[in-house]
Formats: sequence, C-alpha cells, structure tokens
Amino acid sequence: MQTLARPRRKALVSKRNKRALLITIGAASLGGILPAISYHVAHYQAPSLFTAPWGPSHGLWLVVAGLLAYSAPSVAQWFARYSSPVKAWGFVVGLECAMTCTAQITALPALLALVIVNAIVLSGRMSQD
Repeated sequence: MQTLARPRRKALVSKRNKRALLITIGAASLGGILPAISYHVAHYQAPSLFTAPWGPSHGLWLVVAGLLAYSAPSVAQWFARYSSPVKAWGFVVGLECAMTCTAQITALPALLALVIVNAIVLSGRMSQD
C-alpha cells in the first residue's frame, strides 16, 4: 500500500521575518517599560520634593527626569507628524507632567498613552535598522 506524502507547507514566518518580529516585540517592550518605570519611581519610590526632608533618596528624581528626557523627544517627534511641533511638545509636556505629578486617576491614562507611543516609536526605529 502506497502512502501519500503530504505536501510541504510554507512557513508562516520566515527566519528573516522571525528575527524582525522578535526585534519589534523586544523594542516595543523596552520602549513601553521606560514610562512605566518613571511612573513607578515618581509615585511610589521617590520622596515628595516639598514635604520630605532633603536626603539622598531625592536623587531618584534624577532617574525620573532622565527617563522623561529620553522619552519626550521621540514622543514629540511622533506627535509632530500629525500637528505642529509646538502643539506636539505642549502635548508631550502635558502628558509627562500628568503622568508624573498628578493623582492616579489622571496619571494612569497618561501613562497608557506614553507606553503605547513609546512602544510604537522604538519598535519602528529598531525594525528599520
């Protein structure tokens, strides 16, 4: 009795595409985690700038400032595609301040927006390289 050989199926994702997909997922994760880290440090780890006595733990605000400084130009550049650069920077400053300095009810939507935009921007950059 003769068995019929199954035709070989093409792979859904080629090796090259797998590599690009992994780079995109990794970059999106990295881009999305940076605003989440700055949110967590600002809201839960860094002491209040105005009520707590000055100490070494206030250096955590430098971490927050560095993460915001890394995130803001790329997000502003992405928003500037859809409006003027002045509006884009204003929107980004508003989002970053809302995420960092306000109560959770306004901070969490700002965090979500920044996570999504940072993930899109960084995954787009990495997949082009």
